[in-house]
Amino acid sequence: MTDIHLLPKKERQIFFDTAVSITGIPFPLLEKDFWVVWVLERLFSLQGLKSYLTFKGGTSLSKVYGVIQRFSEDIDLSIEKEFLGFTREKDPERADDEFKMFWKAIEQIEKWAVGEEDFLEKLHISGVHKKRGVIVEYFATISKKPVWISKEESLRLAKEGRLHATIVHLKNGTVYLRPEAGAKPFELIS
Repeated sequence: MTDIHLLPKKERQIFFDTAVSITGIPFPLLEKDFWVVWVLERLFSLQGLKSYLTFKGGTSLSKVYGVIQRFSEDIDLSIEKEFLGFTREKDPERADDEFKMFWKAIEQIEKWAVGEEDFLEKLHISGVHKKRGVIVEYFATISKKPVWISKEESLRLAKEGRLHATIVHLKNGTVYLRPEAGAKPFELIS
């Protein structure tokens, strides 16, 4: 598997087409999964880096532990501050004065006034509407106003980070949203 990336595009396509016919997993998910694994193999093969990396999140639960069966949009990695040269004396989390100076400079440049920040508001999903067992709309609130949003629009907003939800890809190609970790389950609304 480690040399597939070296194949010409047409030969790689034959490999993926064969894998799709054997597994039944849609091509876009299979290819994305291949590249996720390829990147992880490369990162964790770097001798000077691997002991400072932590692979976490949903993809690690699927790939490393086999606890869940799903494809993920991303990989969650953290890197130890020591690798980046931050010792106890140079810890950025301890540099409160530096952070305050930096933040004040941004406020002045952007002409922000405290309490008047212009952040994009995120939507909060509280319910779903299904037709024949399939989610077609999500019930959300923005600025305390309830709205129904199509599944397609909800997925787009979630990819933009404007929706409090996690995107889930199933092996059969189905894509849906689920509540963020620790949030209440969505309510089924008829």
